[in-house]
Amino acid sequence: MEPHQFMSRSTLVGATFLAVLMAILAVWSDLPGPAADDLFYVGPAISYAQHGRLYMPLLAGQQFPTREFLIYPAFYQYMLGGWLKVFGISTRSILAFVQLGYLVAGFAGTFLASRLAGRLPSPGWLWPSMIMLGLLVTLGTMGFRPDVWAFGVMLAGFCVWMNGAFVARAAGWFGVGCSLMISPNVLPYAAVLAVLLLLWRDGRPGRRTAAEVGPLALAAVLVAALFLASIQGRWTEFHQAFLFHARRAVLPPLESLDVGLRRYVNGFRAHPAFFVSLAVCALATVRAVAARSPGRPGASRFLVCLTALFAAGLLSVAMTWIREELRLFTLVLAAGGGCFWILLEGGPAARRMAWVGFVAVFAAASWIKDPLEPRWLPAARPDPAHVREALACVAREPGRIFLVDAYTARSVFDYHLPVNARDWEFSMPFPKLNPTSPYAIPPSQTWIVAGLTLKMVEPAVVRFVPFSIGPLRLRRMARAFDVYVIDGRLPARRQLGLPEPAVRAAAR
Repeated sequence: MEPHQFMSRSTLVGATFLAVLMAILAVWSDLPGPAADDLFYVGPAISYAQHGRLYMPLLAGQQFPTREFLIYPAFYQYMLGGWLKVFGISTRSILAFVQLGYLVAGFAGTFLASRLAGRLPSPGWLWPSMIMLGLLVTLGTMGFRPDVWAFGVMLAGFCVWMNGAFVARAAGWFGVGCSLMISPNVLPYAAVLAVLLLLWRDGRPGRRTAAEVGPLALAAVLVAALFLASIQGRWTEFHQAFLFHARRAVLPPLESLDVGLRRYVNGFRAHPAFFVSLAVCALATVRAVAARSPGRPGASRFLVCLTALFAAGLLSVAMTWIREELRLFTLVLAAGGGCFWILLEGGPAARRMAWVGFVAVFAAASWIKDPLEPRWLPAARPDPAHVREALACVAREPGRIFLVDAYTARSVFDYHLPVNARDWEFSMPFPKLNPTSPYAIPPSQTWIVAGLTLKMVEPAVVRFVPFSIGPLRLRRMARAFDVYVIDGRLPARRQLGLPEPAVRAAAR
């Protein structure tokens, strides 16, 4: 592909400043928000930062065959644990680590998009804007899953690979291999991008790929060595733990597709921004096909890449029933669709209007965790009195077993969790995973959980209160993000403020 300048020095400095500013804003706003499996991923990293070993006491209820985290390659846990060793254990520190992953993915992905777009006409502000668009996705995503860092490392690996030298190609393949160790869920993306880049490297389809055998083999050896080091050479234990977890996490293909489709349908209400991006991608693709012209030599290539990545995203969703893949592949579609729309939408004024409208809609929709609970409302924060009550409960009995969730790990403990803390989401032996009732808590346990978690097992706690945003009259769940402390030795209904069944019957 012809040499080209990705961005001028001044533009790159400006884009970096804005990207870092947006990342800081996201960290300050406590974004991305909590997700059910945060403690699953963060717990071993905290253990590594504190003790130098990947212990997982938060998952004691799952009865894994090993005490240490050998469920799958722990590249992400080592990365996060090393970060926490340097910058300290706190919610802000973890959020900053996640945002750094988005920055890496945003810059690397935009660089690749600029190369794949070739000589498509593009205004100078297009590629910096694409980085901003990628970061806007963080406002709607959830949790501390490793997929974002895997995505960023994979894209960065391909950027290095495009340098062309033997060492650069080996380093690039090494980065791609490490991304698969961080999260295997990026495998479809890696496979699609590898094929596309091999075919279109330097703009000459069909270029010999035999020269890649050496760099690829060297990278494979290095990744394998790093993997064995990460599990301390304990292959047998790793294999047992990996299979133990895989039987729970992977669904049969047809069932997985069914779950994936239902997640798309149900996700429309909770994450409208992602479906806005799908619509934009569809419109951009139709317009690209209708506007095919010899004057746009890179349009066909870019369209093929976008379509292939769309298929990779669908395949990734079909591989497992977790949700983050939806956000990852819609990030690709949003960036690609927005780029196409701008490039093919007529004159400069139309391009600017299209871009401003797209970003405005995407940002507005992404900022809201769900349609009725903006994060910046005071109701999205717990009552300080209830936080003090929870901390006092732990101080009185520090050796007691406390079941906590991703919300209280942030808002109450700032990830300085009690010694005997357990992850509420994974506190029961498989296949139950989480408790089913607050009225059967063992006397040795105390729950410290948020209202959103508690409503899963006791819908009676759900109450809605009205609120306004300008002329809009809406309602939200009362105490959705507030803290509930439920001691297993005391009557749960009294602690929840609910009437006893007999009292309710008499009231009727």
